Amino acid sequence: MSTALVRTRLWTSRRNHRSKTIVALVPALLALAAPPAPASSPPLVSVRQSGGFVAIERSFVVRRSGQVVTKGVVVSTLAPRRLASLRRALADARWRTLARHYAPRVHVADGYVYTITYGGSAVRIDQGAKLPSRLARAFVLLRGLVPLATR
Repeated sequence: MSTALVRTRLWTSRRNHRSKTIVALVPALLALAAPPAPASSPPLVSVRQSGGFVAIERSFVVRRSGQVVTKGVVVSTLAPRRLASLRRALADARWRTLARHYAPRVHVADGYVYTITYGGSAVRIDQGAKLPSRLARAFVLLRGLVPLATR
C-alpha cells in the first residue's frame, strides 16, 4: 500500500470516529442544557391576555405550589404571603357566581382582553370594564403577574 493511501485511510478513519463521537455527544449535551420540566403541581389559576395595539397573546398559569409557568417553563415562584393573598382573593371573589363576561359601556379600541380561569370557570374581562369589588382585587393581583410571565 502506498504511503498516501495509508494516510488517507487513517485520516478518514479518524474523521469518522470524530463525527461518531460528536453525534453521540449531541443528545447528551442537549439533555443537560434543557430546562427542567415544571413540577406537576396542579394549576390554581390561568390567565390569558390578548389584544392591544400589536395584538399580543400572553398566557400563564399559577400552580398551587406558587410556580408561575408560561410556555411550559417556570419563570417565577410566588412568595408564600403573595400566594396566600392570591388564594384568598380568588376564594373571596366567589368565582362561580361571577358573570362570564365584563365589558365597558364604551368599547376600548385596541384594548386588552383578559380571560381568567379558576376552579373550572372562565371569566372574560375587557379593558375598561367596571368590576365588582370582589373580582377587582383578584384581577389586580393577577394582572400584576403579567410582567413575570413575559420574562
